[in-house]
Amino acid sequence: MTDDIAIAPRPTAVDPTEKAPRRAALPRAGVMARLGRIAALLLGLFAVAQPALAGSPSAQPTATRPYRADLGGASPSLDIYAPPGLRDAPVMVYVHGGAWVAGNKRAVHAKPAHFNGLGMVFVSVDYRLAPRVRVEDQLEDIDRTLGWIARNIARFGGNNREIWLMGHSAGAVPYLTRVE
Repeated sequence: MTDDIAIAPRPTAVDPTEKAPRRAALPRAGVMARLGRIAALLLGLFAVAQPALAGSPSAQPTATRPYRADLGGASPSLDIYAPPGLRDAPVMVYVHGGAWVAGNKRAVHAKPAHFNGLGMVFVSVDYRLAPRVRVEDQLEDIDRTLGWIARNIARFGGNNREIWLMGHSAGAVPYLTRVE
């Protein structure tokens, strides 16, 4: 009986005088420019279609309420998305991102429909933006939002003892710095 053992050939020494194999030429600048325009077009189409791809209905809030009475007409507001008939439902609070200088509470895409489908009240929050206010003022806005929700969400079918928090980018920071 023979053993079938494969033996690898010895590596050969590399000749330093031998030229390296020629690499494929890079595409010409015109081709690259066209590819760049095509990529930009595709990304633009994706950006426009993204809410539709995410299954985003054009959800309209059940109610929009200001939550900072101390600021009068300059109070930021929150949108409440609550299906009819909910009672004592958990509440999902969402704070938008935007590096503290951009964004708004309407950038929710399919989130209200998703959380409403799970039997939850969904609340999307606006806060005042920099540079008009300091980040500390924005954090205060978010704190005040939670107080307003705790006092008022039962009118919209929510349970003030079961409030969940969610944020995107800058919108997640208040929860990381404030929740104890």
